[in-house]
Amino acid sequence: MKVLILILTCNKNRGRLNKIKLRWISKINDCGYEYMCLYANKNIVNTIHYETMLCVNCNDVYENLPLKLWLAYKYVLTYTDYDYIYKIDDDCLVNMSLLPRVLEVIRENKIDYYGNLAGGRNFDRDWHCGKCNDENLNMKLYEKEYKGDWCAGGIGYILSKKSLKILSENITEEYIKSELYEDKAMGDMLRANGILPSFEINNKWSFKVKKGNLEDLCCEMSNEINTVYDIYT
Repeated sequence: MKVLILILTCNKNRGRLNKIKLRWISKINDCGYEYMCLYANKNIVNTIHYETMLCVNCNDVYENLPLKLWLAYKYVLTYTDYDYIYKIDDDCLVNMSLLPRVLEVIRENKIDYYGNLAGGRNFDRDWHCGKCNDENLNMKLYEKEYKGDWCAGGIGYILSKKSLKILSENITEEYIKSELYEDKAMGDMLRANGILPSFEINNKWSFKVKKGNLEDLCCEMSNEINTVYDIYT
């Protein structure tokens, strides 16, 4: 398997990225995977890929996260040959000794969309409030309909090349610019095209929330170890 770990970050978080490099990024190549750190810049014309940096053309603000990820997915699909992409936020850590086991489960079971459950009919519609650059958005609840659960964006989700192709070919720029929650936007489009999240196919195929010893974890939030995640295989 050719695996890309795509770390969603931004210029203001360079200090955070340098810290997590010491914790887990340095081990990615040891597992035979590769990584890119995803940035955005409204002043560039075309996507720039240099070594482990990927920078797409849009304003790097919270409300542009769906657009930022979509542009990155289109680039990865068009210009690389990865079998899977693992998107994760820069405030998370990954236990690289356990990730290969997860990826093997994904390969053996031909899973196209793997992650931890998010959503629910009463999902948090003000998650973006106070985070957007646009003050009007900060004052409005998210209004789009619930279409089914999706894989949470924080600790990340894994997409196959098939899923990347669906997202690249079926999402329009108008659609993605009208979205606020990148994980919901991707999940809704995959569902509309017959790709269900892993936990709906088998409830053991997810990042399972639990308390535990750090050595047993695959992912954790890096600010404080309050909620941590284990892998069920």
